[in-house]
Amino acid sequence: MNRPTRNTLFGCVLCLILAGFYACGAQAQQKQRSPLDQQTRDIRKNFNDCFYSSAANQLKMNRAMDANMASEAAFQACATEEQAIIGFLALNHLPQNQAAALVTGIKLQLKKTMREIAAHPERYK
Repeated sequence: MNRPTRNTLFGCVLCLILAGFYACGAQAQQKQRSPLDQQTRDIRKNFNDCFYSSAANQLKMNRAMDANMASEAAFQACATEEQAIIGFLALNHLPQNQAAALVTGIKLQLKKTMREIAAHPERYK
């Protein structure tokens, strides 16, 4: 895949991520946060916490492991949290293909962060 296509694809995924979370959130006119906003943040935080703790444990057990491999192992370990995101999006009437694209975007974002951490660990101490 050439760079313009990859950038366009990444831009589309990023837009879907933002649209998905805004679609699941409270109405823009509300000043107070709704329970739906809190639930969205809680579900995402659970997934992030699971991912980072699992990836960190993978890297502690095997220092030679690549950050991408540790990320993929962490995604497997966090399948329940991933299903919680998909289920939450389905309950809020997001089509399955958009929910899948949203989860893929989240995973890409987390893998990118893991690569940054692996490249510059001194920034994250």
